[in-house]
Amino acid sequence: AYSDGTAGSASNTSGRFTDYIGYSDYSLITWNNNLYNYGLNYSFGSYLARNYGGAELFQNIVQNEYTDHQAVESAVATTTGSSVSLADLLRRWGVAVLLSDNTAAPTNYVYNTGAFSSSILDSITYSLGSINAFNYYDGTYTGPKIYTTSLPSSHQSASTTFFEVGTDLTGVLSKTVYVPSGVKLSVVLKE
Repeated sequence: AYSDGTAGSASNTSGRFTDYIGYSDYSLITWNNNLYNYGLNYSFGSYLARNYGGAELFQNIVQNEYTDHQAVESAVATTTGSSVSLADLLRRWGVAVLLSDNTAAPTNYVYNTGAFSSSILDSITYSLGSINAFNYYDGTYTGPKIYTTSLPSSHQSASTTFFEVGTDLTGVLSKTVYVPSGVKLSVVLKE
């Protein structure tokens, strides 16, 4: 609900984030005029808002001299004082999705504080509700699409493709992962 700042209840089928759930491994930068394009961009934008300056960040994106990925990088630098590449923002976003069920996620990986967070610009307060990706259901997937047996045959640039190695693991685990050129791999261990 609009007035609820928490991450809400399980099996949520409403909102743009639901359009992201089954398409997380699709490219953020390729526009196909499908609903999932809105969901992908909403998911990334909501991540940026919660981690890099909210309304001020968006003002800096639309008011800088760039019209490509440099607009986001420049706005992050202007708003936060730190330089972060789009590739690193995309990587952090993917990790944040996987950690979105954790209300104590580390800095730059936050979606869910369990309550509203505020963003103030020009004396106007914007309230940003918490998001737990695992509370969303798109009709096929509950939570982000996570592969468990094999990865798709091709990897789309500027996407977040998730693969679960296992659950309730103990001891030593050894896996070989082949990463295509230009693709970055992040390993997330959740307790």
